[in-house]
Amino acid sequence: MSLRQYLEKIKEEKPINYDEFLKSLPDNYRLSANSFFKTQLISAKPKRWSVRCEPQVFEELWILSETPKNRIHAAKLGNSHKHQVSANLIMVYHKESSDNLCPSVVYISKHDKIQTFQSQKRLLIIENEESFIHHQDFSRVISQFLEKPINIDNTDIALGSGNRVTSDLLLTWYSQYDEVFCAFDYDLGGLQMFKTLKKELGKKASFIQPLEYKKIMKYFNKKPESSNKIIKAKSLAERLGFIELGQVFFETRHFMEQESLLGNYNV
Repeated sequence: MSLRQYLEKIKEEKPINYDEFLKSLPDNYRLSANSFFKTQLISAKPKRWSVRCEPQVFEELWILSETPKNRIHAAKLGNSHKHQVSANLIMVYHKESSDNLCPSVVYISKHDKIQTFQSQKRLLIIENEESFIHHQDFSRVISQFLEKPINIDNTDIALGSGNRVTSDLLLTWYSQYDEVFCAFDYDLGGLQMFKTLKKELGKKASFIQPLEYKKIMKYFNKKPESSNKIIKAKSLAERLGFIELGQVFFETRHFMEQESLLGNYNV
């Protein structure tokens, strides 16, 4: 149940699962719950509590539990990230670029798509900015991985910019392509992003991997924030069918950032 649903029951003086209600509260309210709420056990199995709340606190929580209408409204409620932005901008190098230095910008909203170039049939999404800026060098490595030429003459090259690569608006834009190659970091975040794209794009989406991981194992030197992330990454890699990558995670206990591939043409 959502926080708003729990509050509605409290307002109607109906018993609730108090432990689950606490989990739905913002941290500052949950930590002071004993001061804000008075409870009485109504039934033991299942556990249900009658809950009374200070009027001012209830009003604050009621406002916070509103479903945001847009990004601005979400910000006024205390967290703009509860609502997606009204439009996305994505930078793309493409065949019609006047030079290889300045990418074009595509504007995508629910109602409009503004794009100054003709899309090709293939898209390469590069997660990190440095690799994107040096897309010519990076594409040479990707070409070796895929055993076919990848460059702006035959492929649109877009900047992923981390997790925003999976936004609903961008997923709609990706769907115009026959093939979507995902050049993401070899870590838990990269695999999670690919999983989302794969779910939406199906066979169109491919995760860029080397022909042999042993040639790039020395670049797996990014220490994860916790050992649990390595375990999760290995498990997700195996579920996605990337058995060799899962084994590399297990052997190195480290992740790899894609910038490590820049300038390495024999991998």
